[in-house]
Amino acid sequence: MYLLLNSVNRPGNPPIIFTGNLPRCNRVGYCRNPASVEVMNLVDPRLSEFILVSEIREGQVLAEPIFRYKYGDPAPVDGHHIMALYRDAGGWLPAAYVNYLSHGPAMLSRGACTDGRVLRAMAPEQLAAVTAAGGLMLQLMRYGEALFEDESVATFACCGDARSWSVVEQCGYQRLDHPYLIVRWNRQLQGAEQRALLDSIHQREPF
Repeated sequence: MYLLLNSVNRPGNPPIIFTGNLPRCNRVGYCRNPASVEVMNLVDPRLSEFILVSEIREGQVLAEPIFRYKYGDPAPVDGHHIMALYRDAGGWLPAAYVNYLSHGPAMLSRGACTDGRVLRAMAPEQLAAVTAAGGLMLQLMRYGEALFEDESVATFACCGDARSWSVVEQCGYQRLDHPYLIVRWNRQLQGAEQRALLDSIHQREPF
């Protein structure tokens, strides 16, 4: 199927065209596993009419405008691309993004960003619903954690500000003995196995 996504506040930019196979789960959005209704139910139903949350194959194409706007860098090419798409009168706009990358038995969550220009383009009642639901990033993180919890012993992320912590704490993240590394354990490792994983994360960061 084809999704047409218009660039936001970027005069002269052509629309972004995404082609891919997005199996429909329900009204809330799309997911990579059509049977994962439990994952889809983590997206607040108040957003179902205008927000889709999905893992999108080759999603870096859609994430590029948000990532460059927030960080000034290209979006990650590797990993799993989790996105929130906002539906306006002209199509679907990339509104928020986070990337999950495999690291041994664990996952790394990175590059989380929301496009404030898309939020400002929402109708007042839509923006109020997003705020009441805890924000788009909370929807992405809950979706991503549920999507990968069966195949990953933990998710590691970097968090350096109170606003981000207020979101990820709701998803079960804990602080490590480190200035900004945090973790969400899906299965608690013990002894040498846990130390080896933590050492590998320290060698990998920043990610």
